[in-house]
Formats: sequence, structure tokens, C-alpha cells
Amino acid sequence: MLEKKKTLYLQCIGGISGDMFLALMADLGVDLSRLEQIFFPHMDVKIEFKKRRRMGFSGIMVHIKQYDPQKKRNLKEIIHLIKKLKINTNIKHKAIDAFNHLGKIEAEVHGVSPEDIHFHELGAVDTIVDIVGSFWALEQLEISRVYSSDIPLFEGIVECEHGKIPLPAPATLKLLKGKPVYFSREKKELVTPTGALILDRIVDSFFEKPRGELLNVGYGIGEYELSIPNILRGMIFIEENTCSDFQEEEICVLETNVDHLTGEEIGYLFDVLLKKGALDVFFLPGIMKKNRPSGILKVLCYEIALRDMLSAIFKNTLTLGIRINKVKRVKLKRSSSTYYTKHGRIDTKEFTLDNMSYKRAEFDSLKELGKKIDMSPVEMRLKLMEKGLNNKKD
Repeated sequence: MLEKKKTLYLQCIGGISGDMFLALMADLGVDLSRLEQIFFPHMDVKIEFKKRRRMGFSGIMVHIKQYDPQKKRNLKEIIHLIKKLKINTNIKHKAIDAFNHLGKIEAEVHGVSPEDIHFHELGAVDTIVDIVGSFWALEQLEISRVYSSDIPLFEGIVECEHGKIPLPAPATLKLLKGKPVYFSREKKELVTPTGALILDRIVDSFFEKPRGELLNVGYGIGEYELSIPNILRGMIFIEENTCSDFQEEEICVLETNVDHLTGEEIGYLFDVLLKKGALDVFFLPGIMKKNRPSGILKVLCYEIALRDMLSAIFKNTLTLGIRINKVKRVKLKRSSSTYYTKHGRIDTKEFTLDNMSYKRAEFDSLKELGKKIDMSPVEMRLKLMEKGLNNKKD
């Protein structure tokens, strides 16, 4: 049976920030005045959105004003605030997961634990509004899938609480890891950490484009005067699919015969390739010429990571040749989510098949939580099954 759903395609022409994304949502028809009401009385904010022109493009520019004194907030305070908002549980969980992820990134950058770090930029009212508002706005537009173009990088220096730092900001780069980027000539912060976080949390694919009926086009206007338009363009499509559970994409399969490496060297190669962005790595043992025990190394990756994969394989195997095949694969749509227990949170992969929603617990998350309560990962998994981790969709 054919199913029609709305998809959003983002063109990051002049980058992306939280305000630019909200501005785009407004230009696509979202009433941001309703977003103000969500935060009242917990935060007294005013979202100003007006029509503006930028290098011939007409769109919306957003400014978020707050009447409470700006203050530092730690991660726990931000999560507590989000839990009090009058929005549905799904949006709350997505916003909390986003801030937990950003907190982890910022902690890595500054060399402290997420619990010890206090955020000024992250804790600012406009950042909280941007993150919560992004998930809320996508729900208002009934967007089921998001695609994005490549992302422009930039150079320069920005002043922040920690002093002068080179652009892109370290947190921005960590959030953009594994995503397709290119260098522009701009010296302004085209992609903010908040903008990078939004891309990281909402985009389903950077490597395929939507196909279907073009329904609407909008523009989020940025604050900079650049040599390129400082705009974020969004297009809403009606896509027609035979099955909404599946998605098709193109990947590269790399193969090389290996009969000259030790087990330790092959194991080390797995670590190198996975850290560089391989989707999967495996080794098929067999017998080759001269009756040598050997095997075939196979690596799956997106085309954007192909050059890095080739370099890593040649460097760490000294093989003389690598076969490359581009193939299509069909996979179940999935997203990251969190399951909350009385002992703590468990990170999960969530996917849907035949109207059944499944949550598969991440092994590392099971392992870490299990250590705290003296349970093995298999005991944790079976306990989750007893608690009804998976459920029928409404």
C-alpha cells in the first residue's frame, strides 16, 4: 500500500544556527508565538520573527529575547527545566537526549565530566529555546524524515567564555564528525554548536535526496553579511513509498585478500577503520594460493569516507590492491533514543517494522549500567524484555 509522508530537505547554503532553523520553521508555516507559551512561566522569553531580505532572498529572521537574568546552568538544571515544560514526552526525551549529547561533547572538549561542567552558551535561554523548539516545530509540520546537503566549514576567531578560540568551535567539529563537509572562504561562524547539534539529532541522511511532490519552500535568514547568502533553505516534499519502514541508500563495499597479517594486526585494523567512519568491517577466513590460511577483508562505508578507508587499508595492511563496489542497500529506519529505568538511563536504537516499534538496547550502555548494579549485560537485557521495552505503535 502506498503511503505519503512529508520530508524536509535542508540546504545549508550559508550555514545553520539554532535561530536560523527556527526562522526556517516559521517561514514554512510554524507559529512561533505558541512556542513562547510553552516556556512560560519557567522562562520569560519573547521570540521576535520578521520578514527580511538577504542578497535577493526573502525569508524570516528570528531573535530570541529573554527578560530573566542570564545565568550559567549545568546539565542537571537544564534537564529539570525541560521536564517541566508542557510538551509531549517524545519531544522532551529528544531534547534531553540532545543536551546530554552536547554536554558529553563539551565535557570532552574541556577535559571534565559532564556533571562538573557549567554551560553559559549552552545554558543560555536562546539555546534551550532553539533545541526544544526545533523538535517541537518539526512535529508541528508533521515531518517524518529529514535530509540535508553538505555543510560549509569556515575559519576565523571567536571570543567566548574560555577566551579566543579558532573556528570552527571544537564542539562544532565533534558534532560534524562523519558528516559531509566542505571549506568555504568565509571568516564567520556559519555553523554554531547549536546548529551542528540540530543537524546531528534530526537529519536521517546526508547522502540521499528526497524525491516526490514539492509542497513548500522556506528561508531562514542569518545575521551575517557574507559573500554568499547567509540563509538556510528548506523544502518540504511529499514522498510516496511502498513501505515507510524501509529506506534505500548507496554504500561502498571494499575488499582485499589478506594472507600476510597476524591476528593482532587484523584486530588493530578493525579499530582503525571503525574510528575513521566505516559502517562495518569483517573478515572471512579461507585458503588461498600456495595453501596459505588467509581471508577476505570487507569494509562497508559511505562514499564520503572512501578516501580515508582506502588510505587506512593500504597503510595498515600493505596490500597491493583493493576492489571497490558501489551497491544499494535497504535498511530499516532507525533513530537513537533513551529508555529510563530506576537505576539509570539506557541508550537504545529505535526502529519500526509492520507497525511494531522496537527498542534495541546498546550493549555498551547495558554493560555500564550493569556494572553499577552488579548485573551482567544478558541479565540486563532479559530484565528489559520483562519490563516491556518494545510495544505496539498507536
